Parts: sequence; structure tokens; C-alpha cells
Amino acid sequence: MKNAIIKQYSKSSLQLSMKWQAIWLTTALLCCYAVGSAAADALPVITLEKGLKIVTEKSRVVKIAGFGESIAESDVHVARSALLPRIDASAGHTNLAHQPAMTFNGMAINTS
Repeated sequence: MKNAIIKQYSKSSLQLSMKWQAIWLTTALLCCYAVGSAAADALPVITLEKGLKIVTEKSRVVKIAGFGESIAESDVHVARSALLPRIDASAGHTNLAHQPAMTFNGMAINTS
């Protein structure tokens, strides 16, 4: 049953939901911090818009999810590269001043 539910969601939708969970969690933490420090007048008030901007710029989880997207995009490029033509070439040359030989029972035997 659990595997059927997991297969139902695609990888990108899970990544997207993880992003939103991270954003909401960080926003909630920022709001709790703002409420807890409301007694101190020296601290600035953070609006929801400003808080979301801070979260999206500095959140570790959001950055990791963004890197996951760029990795997936690179994988797509690698997979599509198999559809492009490919040319392979190889060459070799040996240049010897003297032909190699070995001596066996007094006889010279060429080795190449």
C-alpha cells in the first residue's frame, strides 16, 4: 500500500512539496522569533513578504532543492546526448631506429 502511494507522486512534485514545506517551516520559525522578540523595541518588524524573501535566499533546504533541480536538468542533457551523432577515431605509429631482436641459443630473432 505504501509503495503504491509513493509511486503515485512524481519526483518533481515531491521536490516541489519539500520546497514549500521548507519555506513554511522557516516562515513559521521566523514568525515565532518575531513574536518572541516583540518586547524588544530595538528589533525591526519583519513582514510576511520580507520573511519569505529571507527564507528563499538563505534557507539551506531550499538551496539543496534548487541544486537537485539543476542536477536533474544536467541528467536530461546527458540522456539527450545519446541521440546526437558520435565520431571516434584512433591512430598509432611506432618508429624504431633499430628493429628489436632477442638472442636465443646464439640465433638473433626479430621480435617485431
